[in-house]
Amino acid sequence: MKQVIGLILVCSFLYGCGPQALYYGMHALGALEYGAAAAGIAGSISKERKAEAEEYYRKAQEQARAGQYAMAEESIKKAIEIWPDHNEYRSFLGGLYNEMATKKDAPEYFRKSNEAYLSCLKGNEKNSQLLNAIAWSYFMLGENTDEGIQHIQKAIELDGRRSYYVGTYGCLLLQKGDYNESQALLKEATEKHKAEGSKRGASINLYYLALAWHKTGDRQQATAYFKEAVELEPVSYHRKKVEAEMGQISLREEAKK
Repeated sequence: MKQVIGLILVCSFLYGCGPQALYYGMHALGALEYGAAAAGIAGSISKERKAEAEEYYRKAQEQARAGQYAMAEESIKKAIEIWPDHNEYRSFLGGLYNEMATKKDAPEYFRKSNEAYLSCLKGNEKNSQLLNAIAWSYFMLGENTDEGIQHIQKAIELDGRRSYYVGTYGCLLLQKGDYNESQALLKEATEKHKAEGSKRGASINLYYLALAWHKTGDRQQATAYFKEAVELEPVSYHRKKVEAEMGQISLREEAKK
């Protein structure tokens, strides 16, 4: 019989609770399930060891809040070592790696994030937030685009056109080369994030919206969206990523005009 792990709210200690946090940092993945095999493992762990694992998890959250990412990684890995099939711990690790990739400008952590999320997928194929997290990690890795699109389409089918789902979908279509549809989706996601009061969510979509217009040859429109993104969040991993593709020198000069 399946057991359900409670709501994950790890997004709250980084950017505040709210939908905009779900794919830009620590992911709140809702109720994650695990099957009979994992339940058997849980049953073999003593109450004392479970409490020890929970304490490591609590410490990991506090350390991540403080920006102590290496320490948080060590703590959550100790929790997983004690309770290896606890999907809440694994999803936290995925979010932590995503944050480490952007804060440390170390894209190799996106692969670790992807692997951590994928390890939670079995039994959670209808968890829309997990599907979105996996799809976003594929975009950040720049690979498995079609698989990512399938995941995000399923997430939208399950849970509607949420701002962060639409943004992920737009980014994956940008990666695929469907620039016109990507522009429409990223514009939609930007407006949704603005309505939600998420400057960070809006800025990320605007950076990739600028890139989508740049890809179609409209430098004027690309620059306008880029400048708007910079006004919302001037220091951003996504700014660096977009600048690298658009051409740093020419873009910065145009943005000053």
